[in-house]
Amino acid sequence: MKLLRYGLCALLLGLVGVSPAAAQFNNVGTSAANFLKIPVGPRGTAVGGAYTALTDDATSLYWNVAGMTGVPNNEITLTTNIWLLDLRHDYLGAVFSIGDFDRIGFSISYLSYGEAMKVTTPAQPRGTGVEFSAYDVAVGLGYARQLTDRFSAGAQIKYIRESISQSAASGVAFDLGLIFQSEWNDLRIGAAITNFGPDMQMTGDDLRTKLDPHLTTGSNPDDVPLFLETVNYSLPIQFQVGIALTPMKSESVALTTMLDVRDARDFNQEIRIGGELLFMNTLFLRGGANLIVVEGSFFGSGDDVVIEGADDPNNTNVGVQYRNPTTITRSDLRDGQALFNVGAGLDFFLPNSRTHFNFDYAYSRMQYLEDVHRLGVRFQF
Repeated sequence: MKLLRYGLCALLLGLVGVSPAAAQFNNVGTSAANFLKIPVGPRGTAVGGAYTALTDDATSLYWNVAGMTGVPNNEITLTTNIWLLDLRHDYLGAVFSIGDFDRIGFSISYLSYGEAMKVTTPAQPRGTGVEFSAYDVAVGLGYARQLTDRFSAGAQIKYIRESISQSAASGVAFDLGLIFQSEWNDLRIGAAITNFGPDMQMTGDDLRTKLDPHLTTGSNPDDVPLFLETVNYSLPIQFQVGIALTPMKSESVALTTMLDVRDARDFNQEIRIGGELLFMNTLFLRGGANLIVVEGSFFGSGDDVVIEGADDPNNTNVGVQYRNPTTITRSDLRDGQALFNVGAGLDFFLPNSRTHFNFDYAYSRMQYLEDVHRLGVRFQF
């Protein structure tokens, strides 16, 4: 057992060491299934995403699968997110006890792009009469075990699908998580790697077409059947390490503070901070924010980021290698990030029962895009 604990500690330290190395590469806009990065649940979002160590509910299947061991018995969680640009992101998570130390979990994450959209052409700008829809979905199955009184570990496998009209991309991803906890100020340290798996590629009937394959060579038929080839894109793998502790705790009030470091393969490092204030074991008040790290500097200092590419002023070529050199300012990086997050929750038991209800809300203030509202309900039994 000692060897196992040492191995888990090595994994935790390894994740911390890998994060700075991954940040050296600029992979912005090169990942598939980006909906996997949309934060899940009002509680984790309200504390700024600094939830890797604190997570102890059915949203652990998103944040850190090892957190499922914090569920006392069984739990079902439903959350909805009125996301940007009229999109809607829904999440269903369920955790079940299969013994004193083991938990299994199931999750569905679904992103809807709204009502069916019309197909338009230059000749028919109001629509051709054909409509199409789009959605993204991930279905996960996870397992977590309380290894000792201090260590928990978990793993999850997910099926991922992105679909638009008659084309789709599917894949499989894996998550791994670890949590260490101590009685000293309820200290918790967590580490997780999520969305690790093979590349995804879009295929489908929409990629079939007919045209002249040699437009500049003589006179050729313009109805030659062709199949457009797409390229593979990597999954948005993320490394997260976090710490949470409760420096103030009494019978009526408890304050928990959190700090996370997040490093994604296609975005800059983030430092996430958050806090949760509990009154009378019933009312929660939460807040959090994040700082973006660029080339070793926190957001607000240092040089802008330049994405290199070959000159192509007329945009006649396709592919990252032909992208015009572009400067991304720190303000640009901040556009899609929340300026701050706040939230609240109510927690109560039914009389003479172990049935437990929790209602949560979170508000995320955006800089230019519409503000985001999240609602969630948890049911423990």
